[in-house]
This record gives sequence, C-alpha cells and structure tokens, in this order.
Amino acid sequence: MTARRPVTVRGAMIVVVNIRIRVGILALPREVGAAAGPDSVPATLLGAIPVVLSLAALNALYPWLQGHRLDQGLAALVGRPAARLLLLAYAVYFFTFAAIIARAFAEAFSANVLLNTPVEAILLPMVFAATYLVHHRTVTFMRTIEMIFPVLVTTLILLAVATMGRVNMIYVQPRAAVGLAPLLQGAGVSLFAYSGYTVYLFLLPEMEDRPRRRMPWLVALLVGLIYAMVVFSAVGTFGLEEVQRITWPTIELVKVTEIPGRVLERLESAFLAVWVTAVFTTVGPGLFAAAKALQAVLGLADHRVLAPAALPLLYVVALLAPNYAAVASLLDRLGWTGLVMEAMVPLVLWLLARRRGRSAWAA
Repeated sequence: MTARRPVTVRGAMIVVVNIRIRVGILALPREVGAAAGPDSVPATLLGAIPVVLSLAALNALYPWLQGHRLDQGLAALVGRPAARLLLLAYAVYFFTFAAIIARAFAEAFSANVLLNTPVEAILLPMVFAATYLVHHRTVTFMRTIEMIFPVLVTTLILLAVATMGRVNMIYVQPRAAVGLAPLLQGAGVSLFAYSGYTVYLFLLPEMEDRPRRRMPWLVALLVGLIYAMVVFSAVGTFGLEEVQRITWPTIELVKVTEIPGRVLERLESAFLAVWVTAVFTTVGPGLFAAAKALQAVLGLADHRVLAPAALPLLYVVALLAPNYAAVASLLDRLGWTGLVMEAMVPLVLWLLARRRGRSAWAA
C-alpha cells in the first residue's frame, strides 16, 4: 500500500491564494469605490488585515489537528456535537460558495465573451472540471493548483501593471478629510473579496510540518497587492462616478487598455483566459473544503467518494438563481456569512485552544 504523501506548507499557501482570486475581482473596483471613494486603494489593503489574523489563528490550531482526523481535533476544542455542527455549517457554506462562484462566472462569461451561449452550457464544463479535481487525493489536488499558480499570478500582475497607463492620480489620491468611516466601510466591502481562505483549515490535518509564522502575511500581501492594483487602475481610469455605473469595471478596464507596439490588440482575451483558470482554482478548492467537511461529519475514510454525487447537485444549486441580479444578491449574503465563518470562527477556536492548551490530548 502506498504511503500517503503529506501536504506541504508551500502547497497549502498556494491553494489559499488561488481560492481568493475569482469573480469578485471583476466588480471589486465598483463596490469599493462606492463605499470608500478616493480611499479605495488603502481600503482594499486594509481588508487584508482580518485575513492575516484569521490565518494566524488557524496556524495556532496545527498542534490540535496535525496527524488527527479533523472532527477529532475540533471535538477536543469544542466538544463532539459542536464540532459536527461546525463542520456541517462549513460543508454547506463552501458548497454554496462553489456553486455561486461558478454561476457568477457563467453569467459574466456569457455577457462578455460567448454572447449567444446559454449560461447552462458555460456552467457545466466548469462544474465538471471542479468535480473532477476534487475526485483525487488531497496532494494531487494541491499539486494541480501549484502548477497553475505561477502562470496565473504572473499574468494577473502583468495585466494589472499594463492597465495603469491611463490612471488619473486625482481620482485615487487618498483624502483623510472625508473621515474614517468610508475607509472602514470600504475595507469591509473588500473583505468579502478575500473570502475562501478557511480552506486552509481542511489542509492542516495532512500538513507535513508546522506552518511558518510569516505565511499569513505572505498570503494576504500577495492577494492584497493584486486587488489594490486592480482597484487603483479601474478607479484611476474611469473615476469614482463612472466606475460605479459599470457592472464589471475590471473587464472594461482591460478593454480600453493598449499595450505599446500593439503586441496584443485584444487584451481582454488574455485576461479572460487567465480569469477562467482563476475561477477554476476557486470553485475546485471550495468544493474540496465542502467534501472534506462532509467527510468528517459522516466519518468517511476518503472525501473522493463524495465527488460524483456533488456534480449534479452543484449544477442544480448553481442554476437556482433566476438572473445575475439574484446572483449578485447571493454573493452579498455569502459575504456576510463568510464574515462569521472565516473571520470570527477561527478566532474563537484560537481562543479556546489558548485556554485549554494541549491538556485535552494528554487526557
């Protein structure tokens, strides 16, 4: 029998980064611009701070989870009934997360690329690919995302830099005189775009060694930098009033951007090609987290047996919303749910771990 290969710290970090780069990047400049005004860029960066705190809290749970089943580690902290309830909540949250992200992708792709293609036809390949990814061992799932990561992040950074040429600095110059409230409101809005990072909780039991303390900072800094560059370019190009009237400011930004020398005439084609990959590496990890949570609840030996059943269910749930307006409303509700599941729950678990120490295992 082949020994199970452990999850590496680097691989876990890459999965956490990838799951956070998704559909939200298309509407982020509009949402943050409406909330924070000229302070949009610092508000976007400020939204990464809760991510750092939550990931640091999850790091502290490593001694409780490493080498144990996830339900056992959580039961030692909160008791078995509460642990099962928490895992079930995570299963529902991440499954809904994957379904809504996949549907939002299909809506945006249908409106901007495949204009005459039904949303259902765009959605099905994404759902199938994500389900197929989850139908593998954890280390295989992680290695797949590791291979995609360099191309994805490098291309996004290059595209963000290329779109900065049309920026009017007047639109993005921070104005502290407007007060602290818009800045904090914008940070709250941007926090929703960072959600998904608690997939890290489901990788901890299989990690090879203790996570590094700088990992939360590296993860938050990388995604925060990409988001801040996109917000800076979009708000600085269109202005605060105009950016709030555009459904997907990031796509419009790429459309009006030209690379010197006309190396690539349709820059949005390159962006959307990379963005499809970004969504795939969000829906897949989201479905993976749901499968791992449900595996722990049901006491199954492997999460892979859940993948075939997830395919039709994910497709049906993704199509429940009648139109994009309903999808956008669901994304907002999911963001508020994520504030509890991804920001508050890890901190509560960390407080319990500090209070109880490791004596529970000794007992």
